[in-house]
Amino acid sequence: MMLNNDKNRQVKLIEGDHNAPRENLLLAFLKNFLAILLGLGIVAAVLISSANLIIDILPYSLDRSIQTTLQEINFTKAKAEGNKIEAYLTEIINRLKRHHEHLKDIDFQLIYDKSKDINAYAIPGDKILVTRGLWETVKSENELAMVLAHELGHFKLRHHLKAYGRVGIIMFLMVPFTGQDLGAELIQMILDNVVSGYQRQQEIAADDFALFLMQKEYGKQSAGLTSFFEKLSKKENLATKLLSHNSTHPSSEKRLDIIKDKINNLGLKLGALTPLKNIKKD
Repeated sequence: MMLNNDKNRQVKLIEGDHNAPRENLLLAFLKNFLAILLGLGIVAAVLISSANLIIDILPYSLDRSIQTTLQEINFTKAKAEGNKIEAYLTEIINRLKRHHEHLKDIDFQLIYDKSKDINAYAIPGDKILVTRGLWETVKSENELAMVLAHELGHFKLRHHLKAYGRVGIIMFLMVPFTGQDLGAELIQMILDNVVSGYQRQQEIAADDFALFLMQKEYGKQSAGLTSFFEKLSKKENLATKLLSHNSTHPSSEKRLDIIKDKINNLGLKLGALTPLKNIKKD
């Protein structure tokens, strides 16, 4: 009789487990999933911070070697006018880079791209791309130099290597759990959203470095330092400004406000603009 009672109790326990409410099972799954995500997030934050510290102490020669190996980009040859523009851009870069010991010996390649987008890019492998749209927007050498100095800031602060480090660490942590395809999608989502605030800080840091180089080259004056961002701010629509908190770049209006505050704190005088060289635009 006692054996039958024990069996009945075991049957009830088993039935109780199988009949557990689905809500409880789903809640348990979500709790475990969130715990795993939180753990991965903490590990990723620690690894990314450690990687950034290591990157900051790497010799600059090794830095450039790694960047060149990671990305080789080929561009179509520019027209004759483009070559003249590239020569002028290189001249400005050479004057700016001489003011920092880690940049002065780097042979930057300036690329004039015929895109009508108003932009400039610092590309791994010591390349800086300037679009036709930007060239046709700037009206003084100071304005153009401020943009180029900003791109030099990305090289000096090693933002490319840090971005590669973030991607590698997130891939290492996510792909074993999600598979390669889903992992890649999650990585892109993380890079577009989770690290956007960090990247916005990088843009602001590059602006800070640009202000440093501009003072060294053009003296303690503010001429042309805000002109480009003022033009971009006028071109940005309301939606762009409202969504800027989700973007990897701060809005031009926000960057403009930050730069103006720093100009005031530095006590820079207005000064005079240096005109652009008269080069035919293709």
